[in-house]
Amino acid sequence: MATSLIPATPGFNALTLCTNKAGRLSYQRESVIAWHISETDSIEQDRPSLSPFPVLPLEGVLIDFDAIEHPAGAVQTEYKTFKDIAEWLSYEEAKRAKP
Repeated sequence: MATSLIPATPGFNALTLCTNKAGRLSYQRESVIAWHISETDSIEQDRPSLSPFPVLPLEGVLIDFDAIEHPAGAVQTEYKTFKDIAEWLSYEEAKRAKP
């Protein structure tokens, strides 16, 4: 299994959802300094798939995160892209409010 480490463009952040003291949905933001690219065992159309994970200054490779904030402010999750953090948090709050 091949792996690579690629420097990140400044401005990328890993976002992790949490609940603040008031009980509202919030997030923790951590700067991404590089991307750890790992080849997985999954083969799609005769090509191995690649899994990128953010690398943080102190923690190293981060595997458990909820979204990536792009330098221009967009927020990307595994399945959806939002224009900004406020839109992403509103979506997550609405999703959690559904029974």
